[in-house]
Amino acid sequence: MAAPRRSVTREVNVVAGHERRYLSMNRAALIFLPALLVTVSCEDARQPAQSMPPALSRTPSTGLSFTNTPLLRPDGNSEPEITIAANGAMGMVGLSLGLAADRQFGTSLWTGPFGATPTFQGIIDAALQQPGRIEFGGEDADVDFGSTGALHLTTLLFLGNPTL
Repeated sequence: MAAPRRSVTREVNVVAGHERRYLSMNRAALIFLPALLVTVSCEDARQPAQSMPPALSRTPSTGLSFTNTPLLRPDGNSEPEITIAANGAMGMVGLSLGLAADRQFGTSLWTGPFGATPTFQGIIDAALQQPGRIEFGGEDADVDFGSTGALHLTTLLFLGNPTL
């Protein structure tokens, strides 16, 4: 006994019906999604709850004061960073821009006690130069004091191709 033959037109109608359902689902999504977004954006338009007014504190009549001492270098420095230890020791680093006559890039270091003008200690990665290589320091730097009070310095170097 042979299997019953399906009508070609019925298969085409089934496929066409599936496509119609798919298109109607896409239309529904195109209508529903913008409506959902409008609803969500309307919900975000609510005003935030009122907060308490800030509590104001009074300072003594003498007021607060501070001074700013620029730590200028002929080579220029950027991205300053400071760390202060528990005993009041300070360490500061800055990335040399290479603007001085020697065009040296590196990480500048200053140290000193809190409240005093710090002393320039030098460019810490200047001693890392090797003969026959081009090395630029001061790509990035970090400074901190460890739990023992030791000053930790980190500098990022750019290593160029060796000179021939």
